Amino acid sequence: MKYRYACPRGSQGNLRFCKGSPIFAVPMQRSSISRNLHVAATHPLHDTYTGEQSTILFALTGAKSLLIAGAHRHAYRKDSDCQPQYSLTDAAHNTDLLFHKASLRIHAWQQSNTSPSGGGGCQESCAFLQPHGKGRTTCPDDTVFVSAGTSTQEFYTDMTADNDIINTFVNELASGTGWAVRTPATSDCYLIGSTNVQGRIINQVQQGSECGTPALESDISGNFLHMESEFDARDFRDQGQMEALATALRAAITCSCAGNMSCVDGMCI
Repeated sequence: MKYRYACPRGSQGNLRFCKGSPIFAVPMQRSSISRNLHVAATHPLHDTYTGEQSTILFALTGAKSLLIAGAHRHAYRKDSDCQPQYSLTDAAHNTDLLFHKASLRIHAWQQSNTSPSGGGGCQESCAFLQPHGKGRTTCPDDTVFVSAGTSTQEFYTDMTADNDIINTFVNELASGTGWAVRTPATSDCYLIGSTNVQGRIINQVQQGSECGTPALESDISGNFLHMESEFDARDFRDQGQMEALATALRAAITCSCAGNMSCVDGMCI
């Protein structure tokens, strides 16, 4: 599979690299896309291995896009004007960063592309996944903690279509790994992503208000997957773990195949 990517480039001798700005990647062909999934790593340097994990899951699930922040979340410790409790370079909490502007474009594209042949729009099965990393002493009873940007237990337990994706993902991942994979329905972990500015946009906060305005409970879409994993669970060197995560995502987010292609074992062929 081939991809197109964009990032500001630098060079040193024969080495070329991306300079401190987000990396954005998409499959080169529509036939390489299997589902309406967008993967974004906001803290790839601070949350060890989440950049690599995001890249692998992007490939293994046939996702639409990959976005990886280019700076450490504490690279510049000046307070963010958006949310002063976070650093200026924290991509999850600053709307002035290129990462957030790119996220807005990705979300707007997904919302506007609703034609059956294009496979867009969140009217179909659609998700925006943000892998994060937690320390061993943070929420220690949870191997992986997944939230939709709210701690309200009823969102995860009520029988509604809004929580189908997150609950299917959690159940499939727990079954496939034996990990303690939990949501706010079964855990008191506080890492719910409710201040995450990309999550707020996905949960229908008006653009321009996402710094200070939390999402209304009635607007939580279930399309934002905020995943906090302990170190071992995001170790991309364990191929079996990465495949288990991808299998759970493929089960949770239905295929959206191009043309005459069919969904076989969770991928379009």
